[in-house]
Amino acid sequence: MDINNVSLIIVTAFINLAISNFIFFRYQKKIETGITKSLFEHQIKFSRIYPKTLDVLEDINKKYLEFCHATSLYVEYISSGISYIKYAPKETYKIEDKVKLQLDELCSYYQGNRIYLPEASKREIEEIIQNTITTYHLLSNISIYFNSK
Repeated sequence: MDINNVSLIIVTAFINLAISNFIFFRYQKKIETGITKSLFEHQIKFSRIYPKTLDVLEDINKKYLEFCHATSLYVEYISSGISYIKYAPKETYKIEDKVKLQLDELCSYYQGNRIYLPEASKREIEEIIQNTITTYHLLSNISIYFNSK
């Protein structure tokens, strides 16, 4: 082998190494830029959605507590005296209407804002709302039963 051929092979190897390093460096920069951009977009999205998620959870909790308060008044009214309910059906329906209104507000607010909640929270809240609806129907049936006697 002649020195010129060896020199040519070495020069070619260095040029190939330099070109591949340059190409690798360009792709590495593109990947880093893409990751940085994705991270920035995620932070913006998270910073916008997270406060809304907290607001929605807070409002759902508030509406649920309002329903619970109205329900406790309704239960107290029903249990305060069966004979009293017979003589005051209009008052019973006013209290029941308030419970129904609170339940409707809770359900409609949740349906309109569930998009802001994570899936795990949605499942838990839907289970709570389903139990709440069952409780409402049970109380309504109890009230109807005692008002019909």
